Amino acid sequence: MNFAIVSLNGGGTGTAYTGRGVLGATYASGNYYWNALNADSGQVINVTANRDDGVATNSGIVFKSQAGINVGNNSSLSLRPTNNVLLDTFAIVSTSPTPFVFSNIPNGKYNLALYGCVGNWLDRAIQFTVLTNGVVAGTAAMTNLQDTVFLPNDNTAVFTNLIVNNQRLEVDINFLPCPLHPNTVSGEAEFNGAQLEMLAYGPQHRGDEQSILGVDGRRALYRDERDGAVGDEPCVSPLLLTNRTETKRFYKVFSPTPPF
Repeated sequence: MNFAIVSLNGGGTGTAYTGRGVLGATYASGNYYWNALNADSGQVINVTANRDDGVATNSGIVFKSQAGINVGNNSSLSLRPTNNVLLDTFAIVSTSPTPFVFSNIPNGKYNLALYGCVGNWLDRAIQFTVLTNGVVAGTAAMTNLQDTVFLPNDNTAVFTNLIVNNQRLEVDINFLPCPLHPNTVSGEAEFNGAQLEMLAYGPQHRGDEQSILGVDGRRALYRDERDGAVGDEPCVSPLLLTNRTETKRFYKVFSPTPPF
């Protein structure tokens, strides 16, 4: 699932980037859809939550910046040559740190790519801190040197095998002194977008129920760990396994195809 900042400032088109990022195994099929992140109200929030093939998930996934912290938006598309529309369109973060939060995401294992570049002005240093389950899972700092290709330590940070158990993933964005201008602190950081790639499902808990979010039309395998019996259930999202009423209390549920 891909997200990109949109802007009408600085020559921005107001539409989301379309094209490759650094994550995603389906690009050979032309799956280049990015959900728009709108910041016109001063808060970044996603307009849609579609998969990279553009199909709506109806998942209720939300990706937004913390309310009450003003975030602007801009682009360098009209001022300088366009090198990369994703990296040349950005939110402006002037409070450090500013939290951005994914919510309502299924529990499971994820890869996450984050993009931070100030277009082709190239005078920013940015730090991303990722938190899962309230604990820091990784930090990456970068200094913008070019806005043509996605490179680590420059404009792109990738975090792998993130375990989410509370349906929430947080990204804190900080601005840093730029080594290119050591005597100047810009007081802002730029954020272009994110890719969230699900690798495997985890259990979704709600009271006495265990909810397995699956792909409609597929079947989920389970194993009863008390006696080793195996079976399968229709995987209609969500598949609910109620501990109080089911004779089988412990399951390992597998899904062959994550939803995004």
